[in-house]
Amino acid sequence: MADETVVQVAEVKQETVAEKPETVEAKPVEARPQPQVVSPAVQVKPKKKRAKRKGILVKAKKKEAVARATIRKGSGVIRINKRNAELIEPLLVKRLVKEPVVLAGPMAAEVDIEVNVHGGGFMSQAVSARAAIAKALVEYTQNDKLKNAFLKYDRMLLVDDTRRVEPKKPLGPKARRKKQKSKR
Repeated sequence: MADETVVQVAEVKQETVAEKPETVEAKPVEARPQPQVVSPAVQVKPKKKRAKRKGILVKAKKKEAVARATIRKGSGVIRINKRNAELIEPLLVKRLVKEPVVLAGPMAAEVDIEVNVHGGGFMSQAVSARAAIAKALVEYTQNDKLKNAFLKYDRMLLVDDTRRVEPKKPLGPKARRKKQKSKR
């Protein structure tokens, strides 16, 4: 009887060994298939790239706002961040942005101007867009009379404002402001 139990135990061990899954061996990585050579009778034409419209690029800054203007020959359309300049609100900002165009007169009616502005607040974006438009008009027309008219009207049309916010220092809420001292 003891021999039978030993035989049964041996059979059970053999069954459990047989039931264990085999270890998976790593297969060698197959090389990628090589592209097939197309017969000379069938040739694929390469895609044509869209030609970029050439123009003059100009940059202007005010505080953290940066405006990049592109000026091209066109019909007098002005776009700021892909929106027509006529749609700008409030009215004060719209008039501020259009000042260089009004000063340029008929010269501005011959060109399209696209301005991309980012950073800063709405007013510094307007000032930087205005300066970018003025710089673009002067560079496109190469007209000294226009340049002098802009400088005489407002120098900030052609010269960037270099002032920046001063960094905050310790012991105070702002750059220069400190905690109030009391005598008693």
